[in-house]
Amino acid sequence: MGVLSCCRPECTSIMCNTYHPSHGYICSECQEEYKLAAGLVHDTDVTNAQIEESLADFLKTDKGEYCSSVNYKNIDSYFNELKQGI
Repeated sequence: MGVLSCCRPECTSIMCNTYHPSHGYICSECQEEYKLAAGLVHDTDVTNAQIEESLADFLKTDKGEYCSSVNYKNIDSYFNELKQGI
């Protein structure tokens, strides 16, 4: 079995349980950092395409370095859909 390491630069997490088809594995710590940086609130008017666009930018940053205030709301739902695909 291979190591399922997080695809984000400077992240050392392994055995991640969320796989993104375009980016690779994303650890729960990076998911949480993304949600906090995105200003997560409980709303569902943001599309997966909008989340995908900001997530791609986020995943290019080093762990702990993301300082955007993206206003995407349904990120938990997005990551849950990815987990179902494993």
